[in-house]
Amino acid sequence: LLLLGVPLMLFIIYLSLTTEIFVPGKSYTSTDVFKSDNSGYKFSIVGDGWRQVAIGTHSNGDAEVEFSGPLQDMYVLVFSPVQGSSVSSLAYNRLSTYDTSYNCKHEHEFNKKGTGVTARVTCTSTSVGDPAVDLSTFIETDKGVVEMYGHLSSPKNTFAKYKVGFTKMVEGFEPL
Repeated sequence: LLLLGVPLMLFIIYLSLTTEIFVPGKSYTSTDVFKSDNSGYKFSIVGDGWRQVAIGTHSNGDAEVEFSGPLQDMYVLVFSPVQGSSVSSLAYNRLSTYDTSYNCKHEHEFNKKGTGVTARVTCTSTSVGDPAVDLSTFIETDKGVVEMYGHLSSPKNTFAKYKVGFTKMVEGFEPL
């Protein structure tokens, strides 16, 4: 059993690591700004190790663009603009997807340009004993309401190190 089991387990571990770590895509550094003229938004990349990955890597395929962060369970999704819905209704819909084990808060404010409303939803929880945070920022653009959703979960010692930059990146999502 050991002669067959050990090589098989090593091969399975190798496959799981290579499929997550070596996802092909464009890499970004903390000086880059991602901009979508088609959907009317932009955001600054905060921290190194971010890369754009294929649609469906972290979502069920309904995101417009996806990014993997430097940690295994750290990613950001941007969803296509939604016409006919308000920032508030989409923010409350996102908030309703979390159960009572999450500690959630939400806020609405005028965007930096003063031309529309920005809504933010922040939910904290634990995932297998490790701290986790889910962030969403909703903005109004000429194309509709666009959401940037981010998820971060890691052990306590790395969570604190990455949470500040991660939060800054998702909250920095803004219309063009």
